[in-house]
Amino acid sequence: MLQNTVFYRSSFWGLLLPSTLGKTVGDIVRGYWVQRLMWTIEQRLGFIGTTTMRKEMKYSWPVSFEEESDLYVSTGRLVDYLTHWKPVNNSGLFDSMYELHRDMVSGGFWEAKEAEFTKAWILDLLDISYTLQ
Repeated sequence: MLQNTVFYRSSFWGLLLPSTLGKTVGDIVRGYWVQRLMWTIEQRLGFIGTTTMRKEMKYSWPVSFEEESDLYVSTGRLVDYLTHWKPVNNSGLFDSMYELHRDMVSGGFWEAKEAEFTKAWILDLLDISYTLQ
């Protein structure tokens, strides 16, 4: 299985990967998180076929299944949560990013330090004068 993710500059903010989830799960959960925030700023997520090739893929099924098993069990709850989530403080993307991260901690989807990583990521984006345009 080959996979990759491409981000336009306008969605560069969504490159942040959850650090407390398994490496085979973090990008999947990020996709759900990014999609929810994209709805907030009227952007959309699209899917296309793979654009990369790899000759050899090392994949440990037992380890990967253990890392991913919680995702299999909780994806429905995550999707339902994100579908119904609305920002309380709708004063912009960065406020919504941080708010959603905190809410996902409260919902048990990831650990508390994720919110602090998000805050640092937002500050980095501000430091480079990042804009959606």
